[in-house]
Amino acid sequence: MNLDTLAKLSERYTTEQLIVSADRCLNSRFKQIDCRVCVEACPAEAIQLEAGQAAINAETCVRCGACVWQCPTEVFAQSPGLKSKLPETVQAVGAASARTAPRSGTCVELRCSQVKGDKTSVPDATIIQHPRCLAELSPAQLIELAAERDVWLNDQACAACPLKEAHTSIMRAVNEANRWRAAFDQPRHIHPLTTDADRNAKPRAARVFDSANPPSDRRAFFKLFTRSLVEASASAAKSNDTDQVRPAIPPLRGHGKPVDQRLPRHVPAERARLLSVIEKWGQPQRVPLDLPRVQVKELDCTACGLCAKFCPTGALRFQSDETYFVLDFIPAACVDCGICAKACPTQEVSLTHDLPLLEFIGIKAQVLVAGNLAPCAMCQKPTASHGNGTRCEVCRAVLDKQTLASDLFASLH
Repeated sequence: MNLDTLAKLSERYTTEQLIVSADRCLNSRFKQIDCRVCVEACPAEAIQLEAGQAAINAETCVRCGACVWQCPTEVFAQSPGLKSKLPETVQAVGAASARTAPRSGTCVELRCSQVKGDKTSVPDATIIQHPRCLAELSPAQLIELAAERDVWLNDQACAACPLKEAHTSIMRAVNEANRWRAAFDQPRHIHPLTTDADRNAKPRAARVFDSANPPSDRRAFFKLFTRSLVEASASAAKSNDTDQVRPAIPPLRGHGKPVDQRLPRHVPAERARLLSVIEKWGQPQRVPLDLPRVQVKELDCTACGLCAKFCPTGALRFQSDETYFVLDFIPAACVDCGICAKACPTQEVSLTHDLPLLEFIGIKAQVLVAGNLAPCAMCQKPTASHGNGTRCEVCRAVLDKQTLASDLFASLH
């Protein structure tokens, strides 16, 4: 893609830059993780890893938003000027259509600025023109938009678009959103035109609304105003932290004040948004969603706490005092980054993808390993007690290297 094309796209979408919180990047938190999710998600190749940290090239970034929801730790965010009124527009259009023409406008077709005109092949659809790329819509956003009506994404222009690689992000969001809906026995309300539209349907004229300008309607306005107040109150009552999705830290069996030392943690808004939506759906079906589960080999854990220290969301929680330790796991906060497995110095932490959905939405801390602490047999550092020969993670590595060297030396004779 040449610079002239990128410049035109950038001007078309917006001139405001994304907000970058570099300290949340997994690569700056733990260099060996080598996360490239944002780089691979960017259709304009505007994101590079510089000295291990994600950086955006302002000249080539078109603010499509694909990186915002795909980054597992929310390094990127839309600026306040980019806040979308799309949810309000979809809600207002639906309310107005239901009142004035009950048999028409029962669903919406979303299209980007690349698609023009007032014709649609979707029966009973109202068109909503969105000024930005549809790749910015996350699974949770799509689920919210399709809460009361079918939502069609007009992706027919993607193949000829300079940002055609963004279509991969659009389809990923659609598929994830529909998987979540199916898991709770919700109708499949989110449809891409390229795969779900009736190819024999004749285009018809439909009303077109601008997503940035919701239609004026007193009832819809007051309904949205009330809803905004409720959401604002709920948001003010909660900080964007793991406390949204975890129980309070319990005392350690009366062993004194627990120690919980970690790097800063942050639960992405996308995860909190998803949890807020699905908690209203009741009991889920027994379907696999490949949800991550952290596992620890209990007898080999040294209680170093590094897996929890490097966890970016606080999904892993390590507590200890002078004599006892607990490591637990909060499934709803896990973003499947894999940093815990790579940070474990003894390689006793692993990730599987078989967590039952009921455990995910239960939002309860699960104890992975707990036990007594004792001085390391070599350096006296407090470590997990596993009987005679207790060694901390550092001394265990040193002893293992010595044993390996001895074995190699013996093999030469």
